[in-house]
Amino acid sequence: MKYLLFLIVLCMGCTACTSDEPAQKIDLSKREAVEVRDADDAITYAYLPQYSHSVSFLRHNLLVEYLKKETGYNIRQVFPDTFDEHMRMVGQGKVDISFTNPYAYVKTAYRYGEKAFAQVIEDSGQKSFRGQIICRADNSAIRTLEDCKGKRLIAVDLTSAGGYLYPMGQFYDHGIRQQDFAEVYFSPGPGGSRKR
Repeated sequence: MKYLLFLIVLCMGCTACTSDEPAQKIDLSKREAVEVRDADDAITYAYLPQYSHSVSFLRHNLLVEYLKKETGYNIRQVFPDTFDEHMRMVGQGKVDISFTNPYAYVKTAYRYGEKAFAQVIEDSGQKSFRGQIICRADNSAIRTLEDCKGKRLIAVDLTSAGGYLYPMGQFYDHGIRQQDFAEVYFSPGPGGSRKR
Protein backbone atom coordinates (compact mmCIF):
# COMPACT_ATOMS: atom_id res chain seq x y z
CA MET A 1 0.00 0.00 0.00
CA LYS A 2 2.88 2.39 0.83
CA TYR A 3 4.43 1.71 -2.58
CA LEU A 4 1.15 2.40 -4.39
CA LEU A 5 0.74 5.72 -2.58
CA PHE A 6 4.37 6.61 -3.37
CA LEU A 7 3.83 5.77 -7.04
CA ILE A 8 0.68 7.95 -7.24
CA VAL A 9 2.44 10.93 -5.62
CA LEU A 10 5.46 10.45 -7.92
CA CYS A 11 3.22 10.38 -11.03
CA MET A 12 1.39 13.51 -9.91
CA GLY A 13 4.68 15.32 -9.33
CA CYS A 14 6.04 14.32 -12.71
CA THR A 15 3.00 15.57 -14.60
CA ALA A 16 2.44 18.75 -12.62
CA CYS A 17 5.20 20.79 -14.26
CA THR A 18 6.37 20.25 -17.78
CA SER A 19 8.75 22.08 -20.06
CA ASP A 20 5.97 22.25 -22.68
CA GLU A 21 4.18 24.99 -20.77
CA PRO A 22 4.89 28.44 -22.21
CA ALA A 23 6.20 31.03 -19.77
CA GLN A 24 3.86 33.92 -19.12
CA LYS A 25 5.24 37.43 -19.35
CA ILE A 26 4.08 39.75 -16.58
CA ASP A 27 4.07 43.47 -17.25
CA LEU A 28 4.96 45.14 -13.94
CA SER A 29 4.38 48.63 -15.39
CA LYS A 30 0.63 48.03 -15.25
CA ARG A 31 -0.39 48.51 -11.66
CA GLU A 32 -3.60 49.12 -9.86
CA ALA A 33 -3.75 51.03 -6.61
CA VAL A 34 -5.29 49.01 -3.81
CA GLU A 35 -6.92 50.98 -1.04
CA VAL A 36 -6.16 49.46 2.33
CA ARG A 37 -8.21 50.79 5.20
CA ASP A 38 -7.21 50.28 8.77
CA ALA A 39 -9.90 48.34 10.64
CA ASP A 40 -9.37 50.62 13.64
CA ASP A 41 -10.52 53.60 11.56
CA ALA A 42 -13.79 51.91 10.59
CA ILE A 43 -17.23 52.79 11.84
CA THR A 44 -18.67 49.55 13.14
CA TYR A 45 -22.22 48.34 12.55
CA ALA A 46 -23.84 45.46 14.42
CA TYR A 47 -27.23 43.82 14.19
CA LEU A 48 -28.64 42.40 17.42
CA PRO A 49 -27.81 38.70 16.95
CA GLN A 50 -30.99 36.89 16.01
CA TYR A 51 -29.53 34.89 13.16
CA SER A 52 -26.25 33.16 12.34
CA HIS A 53 -23.41 35.49 11.40
CA SER A 54 -23.74 34.54 7.72
CA VAL A 55 -27.48 35.30 7.65
CA SER A 56 -26.93 38.56 9.54
CA PHE A 57 -24.26 39.50 7.01
CA LEU A 58 -26.58 38.78 4.08
CA ARG A 59 -29.49 40.68 5.64
CA HIS A 60 -27.46 43.81 6.39
CA ASN A 61 -24.50 43.93 4.00
CA LEU A 62 -26.43 45.89 1.36
CA LEU A 63 -27.18 48.58 3.95
CA VAL A 64 -23.53 48.67 5.05
CA GLU A 65 -22.35 48.92 1.43
CA TYR A 66 -24.91 51.66 0.71
CA LEU A 67 -23.76 53.68 3.74
CA LYS A 68 -20.12 53.29 2.68
CA LYS A 69 -20.89 54.53 -0.81
CA GLU A 70 -23.08 57.45 0.26
CA THR A 71 -20.90 58.68 3.13
CA GLY A 72 -17.42 57.75 1.97
CA TYR A 73 -16.74 56.34 5.44
CA ASN A 74 -15.15 52.99 6.10
CA ILE A 75 -18.01 51.00 7.65
CA ARG A 76 -17.69 47.37 8.59
CA GLN A 77 -20.12 44.91 10.08
CA VAL A 78 -19.22 43.21 13.36
CA PHE A 79 -20.95 40.16 14.79
CA PRO A 80 -21.60 39.87 18.53
CA ASP A 81 -22.67 36.37 19.57
CA THR A 82 -25.30 37.25 22.19
CA PHE A 83 -27.64 40.07 23.11
CA ASP A 84 -25.56 40.81 26.23
CA GLU A 85 -22.33 40.91 24.23
CA HIS A 86 -23.98 43.22 21.70
CA MET A 87 -25.06 45.68 24.42
CA ARG A 88 -21.68 45.46 26.16
CA MET A 89 -19.84 46.17 22.86
CA VAL A 90 -22.02 49.23 22.31
CA GLY A 91 -21.17 50.46 25.82
CA GLN A 92 -17.45 49.83 25.24
CA GLY A 93 -17.50 51.81 21.98
CA LYS A 94 -16.81 48.69 19.89
CA VAL A 95 -20.13 49.14 18.04
CA ASP A 96 -20.81 52.59 16.61
CA ILE A 97 -24.14 51.89 14.90
CA SER A 98 -26.45 49.36 16.52
CA PHE A 99 -29.60 47.88 14.99
CA THR A 100 -31.50 46.61 18.01
CA ASN A 101 -34.90 45.87 19.46
CA PRO A 102 -36.75 48.31 21.75
CA TYR A 103 -35.95 46.51 25.01
CA ALA A 104 -32.23 46.09 24.27
CA TYR A 105 -32.16 49.78 23.27
CA VAL A 106 -33.72 50.87 26.58
CA LYS A 107 -31.22 48.74 28.53
CA THR A 108 -28.30 50.10 26.49
CA ALA A 109 -29.50 53.70 26.86
CA TYR A 110 -29.92 53.24 30.62
CA ARG A 111 -26.55 51.54 31.14
CA TYR A 112 -24.40 53.56 28.77
CA GLY A 113 -26.35 56.72 27.89
CA GLU A 114 -26.71 55.78 24.23
CA LYS A 115 -29.30 57.61 22.11
CA ALA A 116 -31.38 56.45 19.14
CA PHE A 117 -31.09 58.52 15.97
CA ALA A 118 -33.42 56.54 13.71
CA GLN A 119 -36.12 53.90 13.87
CA VAL A 120 -37.71 51.46 11.47
CA ILE A 121 -40.90 52.55 9.76
CA GLU A 122 -42.88 49.80 8.02
CA ASP A 123 -43.88 50.02 4.35
CA SER A 124 -47.34 51.00 5.60
CA GLY A 125 -45.82 54.10 7.22
CA GLN A 126 -46.50 52.77 10.72
CA LYS A 127 -43.91 52.67 13.49
CA SER A 128 -44.55 49.18 14.75
CA PHE A 129 -42.80 46.25 16.34
CA ARG A 130 -44.13 42.78 16.90
CA GLY A 131 -43.36 39.25 17.92
CA GLN A 132 -44.92 36.01 16.76
CA ILE A 133 -46.04 32.81 18.42
CA ILE A 134 -45.55 30.04 15.90
CA CYS A 135 -46.46 26.35 15.91
CA ARG A 136 -46.72 23.81 13.12
CA ALA A 137 -50.00 24.00 11.21
CA ASP A 138 -50.35 20.22 11.33
CA ASN A 139 -49.97 20.08 15.15
CA SER A 140 -53.50 19.19 16.27
CA ALA A 141 -52.45 19.46 19.96
CA ILE A 142 -52.01 23.26 19.70
CA ARG A 143 -54.91 25.29 18.31
CA THR A 144 -55.25 28.02 20.98
CA LEU A 145 -52.94 29.85 23.38
CA GLU A 146 -54.35 27.76 26.23
CA ASP A 147 -53.15 24.62 24.40
CA CYS A 148 -49.54 25.84 24.86
CA LYS A 149 -49.61 25.08 28.59
CA GLY A 150 -47.38 22.14 29.44
CA LYS A 151 -45.57 22.37 26.07
CA ARG A 152 -41.97 23.29 25.34
CA LEU A 153 -41.25 26.81 24.09
CA ILE A 154 -38.15 28.09 22.29
CA ALA A 155 -37.41 31.80 22.28
CA VAL A 156 -34.56 34.02 21.14
CA ASP A 157 -33.32 35.59 24.39
CA LEU A 158 -34.67 36.93 27.68
CA THR A 159 -34.18 40.48 26.36
CA SER A 160 -35.57 39.84 22.88
CA ALA A 161 -38.65 42.00 22.46
CA GLY A 162 -40.09 40.23 19.41
CA GLY A 163 -38.50 36.87 20.17
CA TYR A 164 -39.67 36.55 23.80
CA LEU A 165 -41.09 39.57 25.67
CA TYR A 166 -43.98 40.48 23.35
CA PRO A 167 -45.13 36.87 22.86
CA MET A 168 -44.87 36.27 26.63
CA GLY A 169 -46.96 39.42 27.11
CA GLN A 170 -49.62 37.83 24.91
CA PHE A 171 -49.51 34.65 27.00
CA TYR A 172 -49.59 36.74 30.20
CA ASP A 173 -52.68 38.63 28.99
CA HIS A 174 -54.36 35.22 28.64
CA GLY A 175 -53.36 34.02 32.14
CA ILE A 176 -50.42 31.88 31.00
CA ARG A 177 -47.13 32.31 32.90
CA GLN A 178 -43.63 31.09 32.09
CA GLN A 179 -43.89 28.36 34.72
CA ASP A 180 -46.93 26.96 32.86
CA PHE A 181 -44.63 25.66 30.11
CA ALA A 182 -42.87 22.30 30.41
CA GLU A 183 -39.65 24.04 29.37
CA VAL A 184 -38.56 27.41 28.00
CA TYR A 185 -35.42 27.18 25.92
CA PHE A 186 -33.42 30.20 24.71
CA SER A 187 -31.30 30.11 21.60
CA PRO A 188 -29.55 33.51 21.37
CA GLY A 189 -28.08 33.59 17.89
CA PRO A 190 -24.80 31.88 17.13
CA GLY A 191 -23.49 32.24 20.68
CA GLY A 192 -25.17 29.26 22.26
CA SER A 193 -28.34 28.43 24.09
CA ARG A 194 -29.69 27.84 27.58
CA LYS A 195 -32.78 26.61 29.39
CA ARG A 196 -34.92 28.53 31.90
